Amino acid sequence: MNLRDALRGAVLARPLYRGIREEFHKRRDDGEFRSVQGMKHDSARSFTTPETIAAERANVRYVLERRNADKSTAERAREQANTRFFLNDSQRRSRP
Repeated sequence: MNLRDALRGAVLARPLYRGIREEFHKRRDDGEFRSVQGMKHDSARSFTTPETIAAERANVRYVLERRNADKSTAERAREQANTRFFLNDSQRRSRP
């Protein structure tokens, strides 16, 4: 890219940037983008969407539900192992 092309791109980008900025502010004001706390030393602002928050909550809920399900699965496996006459004591005590 030469200097002329770079300058032309900068001139063309200015209205594009302005439009993007205006659209972002409109969508933020409408609640589509929500400000979130960034990391301790972040210098930029961070944003998320209600859909992303809902997806993260669903993931956390799923993990918590599966954690409890895994415990009961392990307990059922141990109970079943105790009913198998062909397993030795060490095999019955082993955890899945």
